[in-house]
Amino acid sequence: MTPDPRRTLALEIAAADALPPRERVDDDGWRLRFNDGVTRRRNSVFAEHPGIDPLDAKLARAEAFYRERGAVARFQVTAASRPPELARALRERGYHCLAGALVQTLELTAGDDPVPPEDPHLGSLELADAPTPAWLGALEAAGPNPQGEAELRAANLWAVAAPRAFGAVRVGNEIVAVGLVAVAAPWAGLFNMATLPAWRRRGLGRYLIRALTGYARSHGAEIAYLQVHPDNVGARALYASAGFATHHRYDYWEAPG
Repeated sequence: MTPDPRRTLALEIAAADALPPRERVDDDGWRLRFNDGVTRRRNSVFAEHPGIDPLDAKLARAEAFYRERGAVARFQVTAASRPPELARALRERGYHCLAGALVQTLELTAGDDPVPPEDPHLGSLELADAPTPAWLGALEAAGPNPQGEAELRAANLWAVAAPRAFGAVRVGNEIVAVGLVAVAAPWAGLFNMATLPAWRRRGLGRYLIRALTGYARSHGAEIAYLQVHPDNVGARALYASAGFATHHRYDYWEAPG
């Protein structure tokens, strides 16, 4: 079943707003995003609306934007990207397609407990409105995160708008799993879900997801969403067990060279 393009666009707008890049330039319905190379999503064009300018002129301006910053021109493309012929035009300019992510959603049920009871076998749950050094350290340790990006990654997380919650599972003095929820009702995005390698496959991910979605419900969210790489079999199994299902997919189109 083909997803509704209007809902796809609404989801992508919510995700783009939730995690802003360091630099954004709006150009005739497109968002040109630059984030010093940290995450492809925040270093890509979000073709939100068709605009009125000729497509070739807009493509040339986008390419110049990234060239001036020493970066590759990249577009995040879904079935809702505008104009509809964008992917064809990129292919004709020599761009190549790379796997992006599956965007998955979960309808939040008001009758569920807003926060799960703590399970001594899984550790203690913590929800904070800011990322602590220990939280950031656990995110980096769970990796893979290229060296030299930690400072900008932390700055990006501080830029996430409230209401937000940085969730953690602590075992003893160690944070072993982390995740972030950003709410813009009716949407709630789950990001940076990570568990230290030695603690995986113990139920910590589901434990944390329930805490984050409980926080989202208490702040007016009705639908949770997240992105997962199509090849990440373990993460896809986790999210399926928590009730998430794929709504749509996006891919990246990158300029040659």
